[in-house]
Amino acid sequence: ALKLEYVMDESATKNVIKSLGLDGVREFIDTDRFLKSREFVVVSKFALDHLREKGNSQYIGNILRVFAFSRQYKPVLLWFCEKAHLDYFSDGGKLRLKKTENFVAEPKSLAEYLSSHSGTEKTTLSRTQEVGRRKKKVKAVKKRTDLLDTRLVLPGSFGSGKRR
Repeated sequence: ALKLEYVMDESATKNVIKSLGLDGVREFIDTDRFLKSREFVVVSKFALDHLREKGNSQYIGNILRVFAFSRQYKPVLLWFCEKAHLDYFSDGGKLRLKKTENFVAEPKSLAEYLSSHSGTEKTTLSRTQEVGRRKKKVKAVKKRTDLLDTRLVLPGSFGSGKRR
């Protein structure tokens, strides 16, 4: 069995990734077929390599823009975060990716993320803002009272008036 490998040169790959993020182009892309294509493998590998070498996540953002309105946005985002040890958050409605040093995740394939997660860009980023707001709230500590200081008198206890 002869194995053929699909290879694009670096400038062609950069042009493909830049064109993926354009509004006029992404509307014509079938995201299901794009995820299963060889181009997705090449483009995602290039974007991850670029992030590791230069620390720039621009290409990952361009790839994610293709999935902005599909239910596959969140699984692809989580897959990229797992591969590159990133954490994501929303800053004014825009996606921000940040490198984390103590990243802990069990390695999963993209298919496993697609089967277990779903969400569009809008729902995914709005949930991160809600989680951020929830974390900032501090719970009030309940004041503990001693049972001997309360007016609650149980039968058989001291001061109940019964001898036993």
